Amino acid sequence: MIQINRQSLGSSDMTENFVDISGVTVRSPDVYAEVQRLSLLAHRALSCRGITRADFRYDDSLSGTAGLACLEVNTQPGMTETSL
Repeated sequence: MIQINRQSLGSSDMTENFVDISGVTVRSPDVYAEVQRLSLLAHRALSCRGITRADFRYDDSLSGTAGLACLEVNTQPGMTETSL
């Protein structure tokens, strides 16, 4: 799980989808665990096979994991160090 602060990225072109995520830390162990759980549930519910990536948004103005929203399950995720 990674966190991207859009304000720090600058322009709004497609290069924002490819950023260096080295050194990014997990915000909360509880949120991390819930993202893992929900990602696996989505993967199974959609009968996916192989590698998938679930994209979430997190609203930290809500307490605990209430701010999690699954945006999509990507069945062909990028597999490079900088692709999200």
